[in-house]
Amino acid sequence: MNTKVEINKILWSDYLLMFLFLCMCGNPVFVYLDFEYTYVLYAVVLFTVCICKRKRIYNTKFLSWLLLFCFLFTLQYVSLDIVSIPADINFMARLYTAFLISSFFGLLFREVYFNVIVAISAISIVGFIFNGVLNINIGYEFERYRSILVYNQYIQMGESIRNSGMFWEPGAFQGFIMMVPVLFSNKLEYLWKYRKKSCIILILAFISTKSTAAYMTMAVYLVLRLMISSRVSNLYKVVIISLFSLVLVYFVWGLDFMGEKIMAQLEDAKNVQQGDVSWDRFGAMRVDIYNIIRNPFIGNGFNQVSKYGILAEYMSGAGNGLSSATNMLGIPCMILYFVGIYNNFSNYKSSLRIVILVVVSMLLFNEAFLNYSLFWALLFIRIPRDYEKNSSIINSL
Repeated sequence: MNTKVEINKILWSDYLLMFLFLCMCGNPVFVYLDFEYTYVLYAVVLFTVCICKRKRIYNTKFLSWLLLFCFLFTLQYVSLDIVSIPADINFMARLYTAFLISSFFGLLFREVYFNVIVAISAISIVGFIFNGVLNINIGYEFERYRSILVYNQYIQMGESIRNSGMFWEPGAFQGFIMMVPVLFSNKLEYLWKYRKKSCIILILAFISTKSTAAYMTMAVYLVLRLMISSRVSNLYKVVIISLFSLVLVYFVWGLDFMGEKIMAQLEDAKNVQQGDVSWDRFGAMRVDIYNIIRNPFIGNGFNQVSKYGILAEYMSGAGNGLSSATNMLGIPCMILYFVGIYNNFSNYKSSLRIVILVVVSMLLFNEAFLNYSLFWALLFIRIPRDYEKNSSIINSL
């Protein structure tokens, strides 16, 4: 396969398709559409596109996951008092969307994703300057957002302006940016060398989220990457990691917006008892754990009452995506999810795959990314082999 030719053949329609896919992954304008089967409709659109372009519409891996969830939802239907059939159908549609988008782009998924997220980040920086520096607010206001579709301002009274990009909040935006080092983990040096301007845009957008989760996740990612690097001596690793740890401690405990936030959440979590309500990351995790214990193997499904009982109306939008997903789908399913990602990134060495799992876990801990298709696509995305060995391909980036 001539990958260079394929890259040059990426069309504007391809970028539009990826943009729409990301809109379905958390753009509030799409999320708040008053239509119960939005994801089913989008899956039908992607299915039609794949048929027209003669792309694969299923494979053994996808069918295995489909059968797994059919079995899981059947067990939930038999065992739980309340289940949401529409929610199950929409979940299947999101899973199929994740497969179809991966199938459509094939080895070029990360190339198209990179260019689209850079464009979204560039627009977000302009919007951030307008809102935060010039205090100029534009867009249609609804729910908690002011939106122009490609940029959303999350309205938070009494807080400084933070960059949400086109997603539901800054903590979500940083997760989509972090997908770049996840997808390009074996090619970060080449990415910086040949796409430096784009990387700078991503870094600026990332910083402007002012997200504690963002900075912590990136710090862990960089430290782990350094530790597994074969080019760096052990002594140098010790020195760099020690210095990095000191800087990290300063940022966490020396800066009020990080240290106070973390301490407040830890203190809140310590006081959470069964029957209590908590929305922050650690507190929500404790609430979820109390409910996971009820059905650890099959989960409690998507219905809020089934998940949280009498706390249902208070826990909508709670802050821990990892424990929330485990509450819905059960412990075995979540273990299989991480095993699936590990196996799918077979082009990475095993130590790098473990780093990816750590990063994905941290991202999920902070946001409900598994409510959307992108993080399910990690089960199906194809990563090119021996990318760096073809200099003509590198020069085309």
